[in-house]
Amino acid sequence: DCDDFTPDDRDQDGDGYTLCTGDCDDDDKTVSPGMEELCDGLDNDCSGSADDVDEDGDGRSVCKGDCDDNDKDAYSIAVDPNRNPETPDGSDDAPYQSFAEALANLEPTCHTIFLHDATYELAVELRDEAVLTVIGETRDGTILSPTEDGSGQAFSLLDADLTLRDLTLTGGAGTRDGGIVEASFGDVTLERVTVTGNNGGADGGAIAVASGTLTLREVEATGNTAADDGGAFAVFSGTLDVADSTLTGNTGNRGGALLAEGATVRIVDSVISGNTARDKGGAVQILAGGGHRVERVIMNDNTAANEGGAMSISEVVDSSATFRNLTMMENNGGAHGGGIAVTGTTSALRIANCTLTGNEASTGGAGIWVGSADASGVDIVGNIVAWSDGGSGIETRDSGGATVRYCLSFATSPGGDFAGGAAVDVDGNISDNPQFRDWSDDGVSNDDVSLQSGSPAVNAGPPDGSFDDTDGSQNDMGVTGGPAAP
Repeated sequence: DCDDFTPDDRDQDGDGYTLCTGDCDDDDKTVSPGMEELCDGLDNDCSGSADDVDEDGDGRSVCKGDCDDNDKDAYSIAVDPNRNPETPDGSDDAPYQSFAEALANLEPTCHTIFLHDATYELAVELRDEAVLTVIGETRDGTILSPTEDGSGQAFSLLDADLTLRDLTLTGGAGTRDGGIVEASFGDVTLERVTVTGNNGGADGGAIAVASGTLTLREVEATGNTAADDGGAFAVFSGTLDVADSTLTGNTGNRGGALLAEGATVRIVDSVISGNTARDKGGAVQILAGGGHRVERVIMNDNTAANEGGAMSISEVVDSSATFRNLTMMENNGGAHGGGIAVTGTTSALRIANCTLTGNEASTGGAGIWVGSADASGVDIVGNIVAWSDGGSGIETRDSGGATVRYCLSFATSPGGDFAGGAAVDVDGNISDNPQFRDWSDDGVSNDDVSLQSGSPAVNAGPPDGSFDDTDGSQNDMGVTGGPAAP
């Protein structure tokens, strides 16, 4: 009780303050009087309120969307349906009670609404170069769903941009493209957003973007379904930019999780697993477009009815398009391409340093299938395909002209390890046990596919210096080799 009689005036966390001298949390050294307030959900400076960073005194914290804390005329609008201030003005201390009020009073510089944790039913239309940012208090506590009497979508954009951060999107049931968000001629950005349980009546079970950019950062998308293509997300004639995200359990026709048609695709450092395509591309379907870069992505346990258990790449004619350091385990591609299927009249791209294990295709290319009529611009290099179930491990069309070099294919059953225009003991290709650190052919994608020191795939990739490993040694085949290795 800090009465000077009992020795209770101790500094437990060593920050120079005790509970008796104003420390509001003596178990956390980042919390004490005089500390700089941070946007971390803690009351760092013991002011009595967390995240209250407000240098310009406009009543809005930068932690809650104030885009310029040096200008009191630029600010975000706060909403809290659980509070009822006498004179609401959208400040942190006097928030509005509804999203509609906030939208009607949106400040034209920040264009930002901060939502305290609650469930919000929305039917928002943004048009004519409108810009809106919506920030939730917590990812799991701020829930956005469409209104019951609307179109089934929470947001409809026409020539407008939308950013969503730290919240959950769920319950979408749009009858058009985009189960919960549809954007035409606009950009959509999701940061630390959970997207779950949405159903689209056409393309994009959760979100569809046409002629714009869809950016996903630390997004979790699960249980979304499209009646047509792109179980979770679909992008047309724009850019699909995904990083540090997880997409599981989504379903669509082409692209169980993602469809990109006529768009530029960038997917890095993500997990896309357990998705289902009724046609092609169990995880991802890429149709045409150029400038693609997909690297350090795990695609396991995806299923496609016809081709491309993990990924289907069709009509891509761009020699700079690169798919590398991908891990693909236990995918099923139907007839062709248990892991990857490359198809179309003409194809040009590179698939490098990927490891594909335990994938299945009933006809051919249980690991990698190149079926393009003209595949002379396709370079399959430095990959490992092992323990495949199908007519072949790596297969290219005889007359297609694809190059398969410095690849290892092993233990394909019942077919051969190489087929078509791909052959063992040609261009550095080998058929030998890759000697993974921890592998069991049990149909479960729980293996460690890094290489033992004695693996025949070590330093067996292309000798070209541009393929060297991160330590400067010659390329190791598979996902742990090459300059983009994880």
